[in-house]
Amino acid sequence: MSFVGPRPLLANEVEVHNPVELDMKSIPGYGQRISVVPGLTGLAQFYAPRDIPRDKKFELDLKYIRERCLLTDMRLIVLSLAVTFLGRWEKPRKKIQLRNR
Repeated sequence: MSFVGPRPLLANEVEVHNPVELDMKSIPGYGQRISVVPGLTGLAQFYAPRDIPRDKKFELDLKYIRERCLLTDMRLIVLSLAVTFLGRWEKPRKKIQLRNR
């Protein structure tokens, strides 16, 4: 596990919006998402609300995978530490634009 990257997920997690078991392998990008080392923080953890649908979290994870670099990782680490020490994880933050389907 690394500091930055997509959070590890169980293949049989339950979706918040639809309380039935979700076949995550059917979500576009699942293969790419599990091909990288999981992390403690990432775009989805920092910029997405907790109750966002799983496919939208996957979009943020794929955005991170496509655009990852040391500067992005350092920025997410610093921002996550600052938010943790200030105790403001529930405060809304700037939204990241996701593509529409």
